[in-house]
Amino acid sequence: MGLDVDEALGAYSDTDLSVRLVRAVSAVVPYAPSLTSWYSLADGLRVMDPSARKGTLDRAIAISQEDGLQKALWVADAMDRADRGLGVIAGLHAVWKLATSEAGQRLDALETDDKQAADALIKGLAISWMAHRLTPGTAAEKLKALQETEAGRNLLFTYATVELALPFADNALLGTGRLLDGLYERFGEAQVAKLRSLAGDADADGAVGVFQRMGEAVSDLARDAGQRARPIAEAVAAAAPTAFAATDRAAGAVATAADLLPVYRFLGARLVAEVALRRALATGTAPAAAPVDPSLVPVAVTRGADDLPPQTPARKGCLGFGVALLAAFAVAAVGVLG
Repeated sequence: MGLDVDEALGAYSDTDLSVRLVRAVSAVVPYAPSLTSWYSLADGLRVMDPSARKGTLDRAIAISQEDGLQKALWVADAMDRADRGLGVIAGLHAVWKLATSEAGQRLDALETDDKQAADALIKGLAISWMAHRLTPGTAAEKLKALQETEAGRNLLFTYATVELALPFADNALLGTGRLLDGLYERFGEAQVAKLRSLAGDADADGAVGVFQRMGEAVSDLARDAGQRARPIAEAVAAAAPTAFAATDRAAGAVATAADLLPVYRFLGARLVAEVALRRALATGTAPAAAPVDPSLVPVAVTRGADDLPPQTPARKGCLGFGVALLAAFAVAAVGVLG
């Protein structure tokens, strides 16, 4: 038995710090995605299709155990664990720094904190890896599928805001929409090598393909969120003050705070669950067509040649009989006239 998406989701609720953080970010930005309240496959199915039956839920559970979805669930968990190689809580640490900084103080991790910049890049690659494993198709199709899910939109928005807009609020690249390009130019080689060691060459290549497609969309989100950086940071820090205080006391507390705010573990589990539910609903049995009342069907008065059914070829036996009958009538006529 693999990872259980219901077990992963069951660790959260509306009062959980990670859920509150995601909603705090969204509350400040008008165009931010919404986050529906559900924390199990069964509850998610009721939200997505109240008329769905148990068979659909059983299909979703089976789909969630497929290799691609299991790997995506593992990646989401790894993003919040320091020992998995996919970053820890550097972006959230920057939230606290910005929320408690004085007005006018610069915050540019690309120039002052290589570790945080590299962490932001590997997390972007990890999200791309998840998208690569969850959906078949081209890199563009995988990104589109991610953006079509509620969890995927929240994942991209949270990443763009917490990992990019706030830590790099004063970097010139943020305003140009090229922030991810700048991160990749500086740290791409080392971080892709780290990804290859975890994912293998095929998955790493797939993840990079999605990441390259993702760059423009995420950078645009980060640029717009950067214009509201301080209000976002203050709202997020207020949503979970105890956890953020831990990030500011000592470097060793950062990993501990990650356990208090496993945002990617939550959003990744929601994403896997939503993909499984959408596929289960799509593969359900189509409802039978309702019977048609004959009185409601219009009667055609005339039909054009294009509406006529193809002519059925005459059978040879019938043709021969018709010719013989005509010949007999002809002979009889001659006899009468003679």
